[in-house]
Amino acid sequence: MSTELLLTAAGSLTAGYLAGRINPLHRIWTWGDRMSYRPLARRHIRWWLAMPIWMAMTAVCWITEPRRTLHRWRHRNDPRPAQGPVIVTDLTTRRPTAADPSN
Repeated sequence: MSTELLLTAAGSLTAGYLAGRINPLHRIWTWGDRMSYRPLARRHIRWWLAMPIWMAMTAVCWITEPRRTLHRWRHRNDPRPAQGPVIVTDLTTRRPTAADPSN
């Protein structure tokens, strides 16, 4: 193996590892989503910079998972389902057992 091939492979592995650790697409995706819902008004430059990212993100969702995206879009303002009652367990009291002579 040549030195150039080894360096290229090591550089590719390092770049892939760093991209996985830093996760730049997720950070850009989250920033674009945050900017689209902030009440910044359209006169702010950050809103205009975030709109192409938000449009690309929306297009990716519609292209890759159209049925799930349509379902989420239709139900985006639905109220959350009711939660069940809270079950309180008191683990501080000791219940008597059959082997306990203090019954």
